[in-house]
Amino acid sequence: MIREAFRVLKSGGRLAVSDMVELRPLPAVVKEELHAWAGCIAGTIPVDDYRRLLLQGGFEVPEIVITNEQGVAGLPGAVGSASIRARKPASG
Repeated sequence: MIREAFRVLKSGGRLAVSDMVELRPLPAVVKEELHAWAGCIAGTIPVDDYRRLLLQGGFEVPEIVITNEQGVAGLPGAVGSASIRARKPASG
């Protein structure tokens, strides 16, 4: 998804998405539960991994702002809503 967004943006274009991210590691059992997938919890990745993927995809100035945090049914770990922004470098 990140590489495709980079490909279709014009030079200097901006990416802005809302997504769920992993704030504290989730137990493997949570990552495997179908209702966790349906609830966008099981597919989360850590914030640092998201930032790394944006940079590897060619974006610059990645900004990830956590807007909400929630635990997972009394288990260790947490996920959060995030506002994610980055910019495609302007050709120069």
